[in-house]
Amino acid sequence: MKKLFLVLSTIFFAHAASAQFALGIKGGINLNKIHTESGSLGDKIEESLDSKTGFSGGLFARIGDGIYLQPEILYTERNGKVMVSNAGHDIKIKNLDIPVLVGIKLFDVLRVNAGPVATLKLKEEHTFLNNVTTTLKEKDAFKNATFGYQLGAGLTFGRLDIDVRKEGSLGSISSKHFQDDKFNQKTDGWQLTLGLRIL
Repeated sequence: MKKLFLVLSTIFFAHAASAQFALGIKGGINLNKIHTESGSLGDKIEESLDSKTGFSGGLFARIGDGIYLQPEILYTERNGKVMVSNAGHDIKIKNLDIPVLVGIKLFDVLRVNAGPVATLKLKEEHTFLNNVTTTLKEKDAFKNATFGYQLGAGLTFGRLDIDVRKEGSLGSISSKHFQDDKFNQKTDGWQLTLGLRIL
């Protein structure tokens, strides 16, 4: 993970003086669903069909013009629900997301992009295990980083960007023990953001 930050920093500084470099702020909402891999606990724990709303906010950079690289750093809250013995229990996970997207600009207005996302979990709250809240230390957040993907499209109007993306986790975002057994969780959903280029 530290090597990823080093590579991103090198790219930033190498292109910051270029006319094809942009920096901005962005924020918006997430609509997520948590998928449960309950294994032997399938008779007690299952995923809910409900999607939950969260939020995202942070910084983005755009390097290049027609074909571009867009790294971002976003504080993200994803919410979901798990069914335990037919009762719904909410889950709230707060992350630091680092997408690195490759995109193409079409017709000076439309953008299409996709790429991997590194996710560092900062905090997790859930109500099905005695209302537990877990806050991760910095070293544990890096050690337990997970990876996912984002793909989507956006529109540019002057300095304003509107983006819609499909996102999902490739690995488990959380593992829990319940009645001496273990189950994993993955998430997928949609993200809608509004961005403002400041440089």
